[in-house]
Amino acid sequence: MTAEPLYHVVITDDWEQSAMAGEYAAATGGVAHETGGYLRATTAAGLQDLLDDGYRDLELPLTLVTLDAAALRAEGVRVEDVPPHGARVYAPLRRDGGPAVIAAAPLHREHGRWVSPLTAPPAAEHSHILAHPNVLYVGTPAYLVASTNPDGSANLAAASSHFALGTMLCLGIESDGQTALNMADRPGITVNFPSLELWPAVVRLSRLTGRTPVPAAKADRYTYEPDKFGAARLTPQPADLVTAPRVQECRLQFEATVRRMTPGVDGGYFMVEAEVIRVHADPALVREGTDDIEPAAWRPLVYAFRHFFDRGDEVGWLASSRMAPHPPLVD
Repeated sequence: MTAEPLYHVVITDDWEQSAMAGEYAAATGGVAHETGGYLRATTAAGLQDLLDDGYRDLELPLTLVTLDAAALRAEGVRVEDVPPHGARVYAPLRRDGGPAVIAAAPLHREHGRWVSPLTAPPAAEHSHILAHPNVLYVGTPAYLVASTNPDGSANLAAASSHFALGTMLCLGIESDGQTALNMADRPGITVNFPSLELWPAVVRLSRLTGRTPVPAAKADRYTYEPDKFGAARLTPQPADLVTAPRVQECRLQFEATVRRMTPGVDGGYFMVEAEVIRVHADPALVREGTDDIEPAAWRPLVYAFRHFFDRGDEVGWLASSRMAPHPPLVD
């Protein structure tokens, strides 16, 4: 008994008109549901064959309806597997927003055939060329890391190299900056994630250093600035558990404690492991009734090959997501 999503192909006009009736009950093979018929469906693996065999010559607009087989059965609908990839659904489809109908999207024709959106096109031979980018920042959210100077004042730096494992962050921090010195002596830091509108603040910080005198390797690119918050036009906000401030304008803020600093291979950076001990979020980012971040609401500032981007549209999720409405639709 299949538990994966099922797919049913409909004529778009029939699907749209069925919304007024409250159910989709088009005939399959000329036999309507009220006389004992069924809807033909398929798994992802059989969709392209179904389109080729049954719809190649039909040029009316078509829609692909994605069905949750488990939800159909929970509603008491008989769903019968037809090996190797088919299925029969012995009831009309509800059009009232019930859980069984996951999505409906238009299908497209290419080169005289309807094309399954679930099948990846074959890779073209020799489809890659050699590239020599001067940086390897393929795209991660930029962040602002705040630390505490020896005199108790705040230092703020823009950075981009990082990843997370559980509650641990691994941050790539230049070894000759004030941030690394502060982390080594005063491990309480904050890691603040700007959204799109704050990209100018990241740029303002990118050529400033809190270290004086400016290290020789940075002298041609950096200027000493003791008030990094003011220069970036950002506002320090007290943290709860560490001395370094948060960045008020950032909608997502982590308080963290540095646990280990490992020198990089070339000596120019540290791999800093920091344990996140508190998370602060704009209330609009938290799903109501939970303490989880709503993925669709969070739009970080993505840094890719020294350019800034919005995150873009959601295209999928992992099965482990606690926020997803249903399992991922993959073959």
